[in-house]
Amino acid sequence: MPEARRNEVLGWLDRGLKDISVSRRNLEWGIPFPDHPDHVVYVWFDALINYVTGVGFGSDPKAFKKWWPADLHVIGKDITRFHCLFWPAMLMAAGVELPHQVFAHGFLAMGEGRLSRSSGNMIDPIAAAKEWGSDAIRYLVLRDAPFEKIEDSPISPEQFNARFNADLANGLGNLVSRSMKMVETYCEGLVPRHGGEGRSEIALHAIADRAMEAHDVAAADLHFADALGAIFSLVDAANKHYQDTQPWKLAKDPANALDVANSLYAGLEALRLIAHLLWPYMPNTAASICGQLGLPSPESAPWADVAKWGLLEPGRKVHAGPPLFPRLEAAKASS
Repeated sequence: MPEARRNEVLGWLDRGLKDISVSRRNLEWGIPFPDHPDHVVYVWFDALINYVTGVGFGSDPKAFKKWWPADLHVIGKDITRFHCLFWPAMLMAAGVELPHQVFAHGFLAMGEGRLSRSSGNMIDPIAAAKEWGSDAIRYLVLRDAPFEKIEDSPISPEQFNARFNADLANGLGNLVSRSMKMVETYCEGLVPRHGGEGRSEIALHAIADRAMEAHDVAAADLHFADALGAIFSLVDAANKHYQDTQPWKLAKDPANALDVANSLYAGLEALRLIAHLLWPYMPNTAASICGQLGLPSPESAPWADVAKWGLLEPGRKVHAGPPLFPRLEAAKASS
């Protein structure tokens, strides 16, 4: 996968295959070929073998049975020939089961060409982690460079800054901050006891159900940009829910206490689901949100056990933390 890469490989097969040599001669580097001192193992032969020897082939049958065959090989689009022709042939010759799927992703591009350390056209990864944070850079790359895209995905520090501010600072970070502060202000820092769902809560609940379903479908196909888009549709909906219900206005009249509780509970429940959905992509952020909700890290909670609206227990203590994503004013990580 994706389909275009599959068709490329099928085209090679249709044109016919030729034998390849698994050794190279008279090289000063490489793994010596058994019984042939003037030969070394062809690098793409010994490199591919590491997939199976690394999980016990030839040394630990129990581990090998547990970990092989691989469910998925994730590779760059320029090495499909090795993984989809050479590697299956090697495994078939050895009587070893094939991986279930190979997925070839595209490349990142900036300016006049693709990102490449050798060419110097790159965003320094250490500077990027300092500039945006490790969780944020994971989000920005996956969101702006669709995994299944055939063409190279253009990126830039300016582009990342804009999405960081729009999605993470103004969107997710704002949702977390306002939710926690309102619960501390209007509900004594406790998850409120709600009494049903009004129109806005019903709408948010429905969007959450759709977001979970859309995420799981997209993630199963490795369409991570779409999966993250589904999560952030819930982020946007939760922020809109607050704008529609305006609990800060309702709280001025004690008679509205139940409406305030209903509004805030729905916002907190959306946040709980967002945290668990985000965990594979932004683990530190997800754990921080759960911590502010008084919940354990999503790492300890199987998705099937938490993927349902209404599981956040009333009375649980919450607390506001520092801003998750302070707004950025200028990008420096391209330097």
